[in-house]
Amino acid sequence: MLSVDFNEFFGAHVLDNAGGPAGDGDPCGGDAFSSNPVDVSCSAIPVPAVTGVVPGSCSSTGCSISLAIGDVSALVADSMLDDCNVAEDKATNCPRNLYQGRVLLYKHGACTAGTGAGPDRRAWVYPASPATGTLAVAGNFTVYSVEDGNLNGVLDAGEDGTGGGVVNSALDPFVIPGTTTASTSVRVPAVAGASDCIYFALGIQVDAGGQSVNPPTNTIFGEKAISPVVSVDTVPVRAGTGTPVTDVVGSINASKSQGKGTVIWSTGIETMTAGFNVIGTKKNGGETKLNGSLIAAKEGTTGKGASYTATFDAAQLKGSTSVFVEIVKTDGSKERFGPASF
Repeated sequence: MLSVDFNEFFGAHVLDNAGGPAGDGDPCGGDAFSSNPVDVSCSAIPVPAVTGVVPGSCSSTGCSISLAIGDVSALVADSMLDDCNVAEDKATNCPRNLYQGRVLLYKHGACTAGTGAGPDRRAWVYPASPATGTLAVAGNFTVYSVEDGNLNGVLDAGEDGTGGGVVNSALDPFVIPGTTTASTSVRVPAVAGASDCIYFALGIQVDAGGQSVNPPTNTIFGEKAISPVVSVDTVPVRAGTGTPVTDVVGSINASKSQGKGTVIWSTGIETMTAGFNVIGTKKNGGETKLNGSLIAAKEGTTGKGASYTATFDAAQLKGSTSVFVEIVKTDGSKERFGPASF
C-alpha cells in the first residue's frame, strides 16, 4: 500500500487502483473512488543483500559495505503511476510517476542471522488503537543516512545536517536513483561499545517531499513518503566494528512441484565455508539429510556471497515438510539456519 503519513483520505484508493486505468478511461475525470476490476500488477522490492566489504575500506571508524540492490524497473513499470486525483496539480502531475528512488533503511538487532530483522517487514509498527488519546506509530526500520555517525537515527551535534546545500535539522536519506543500478556501497560507522548488529532493508520512496497532497511544499524540510513494507536482508553487520557477520545463510526458500522439492538459499559473505547440507524434517520430528554428498561452496573463502539451488525427488524427501540448511565450515564445525517449510 502506498501512502503519505499513512492516514490520508485517499489511502484506500491508492491501494485499490494505483497504476490502473480510471473507471471511465479518463485519468483526470474525477474517478478517485471508482472501482477498478483489473488487478494491479506489483513486483517484489529486491533484497539489499550484503555481498562483502569494500577492499581497504576498514579502519577504526568502520567499514564500507558492498550491497547488491537489484533491478526495480519492473516494479516501477507495473505499479508506480498514481491516479492524478491525488496529485497537487493535475496540469503537471497527471498521471504522476510516484517513483522517486530506492531508499536504504536499517534496524538494530541481535547478531544472529535473521534474528534482528525477523519476519516483520513493515517500515512502521501499528499498535492497538488506544481508547483515548493519540495513536503512537513506532518506526520499525530507520532511514539510513551517511550523516548518522552513530546509527541512532537522530541528527546529533556535529553531524552534517545539510540537504541540497541548505542547513536543516533532518538526516538526509540515502536514496539510490534510477531503476537498474545493480549495486552500491555504504559506510557503516563503528560505534564504540556497541554489541548489537544492524540489518539493512530497501524501501521505495514515493514522494521526495513537497509533492505530497498535504503540504509543506519545501523540498528540504518536506515529508518523504516510503513504502510501508520493505525488503529485508537477514545478514547482520556488527554495529561495534562495521563488519558483516560472516558465513551465515541469509535467506532460505523451499517449494514443491510435481512431487519434487526445491530449496534455494543464499549467503552474504563466505570466508570459511566448505559446503552445505540440506536437512529435511518431518511433522513427527524425524530428520533426514537430503543431499548424498556435501554441496560445495561456490565462494568458500573469498569473502563473497553466493546463491544456491538444490532439487530433491520424493525418494530423497522421504516425507519432509520443512528443511534446514546447514553450513559446514572449513574447521569442521557446523551451523544450521531455518527452517523453511514446503
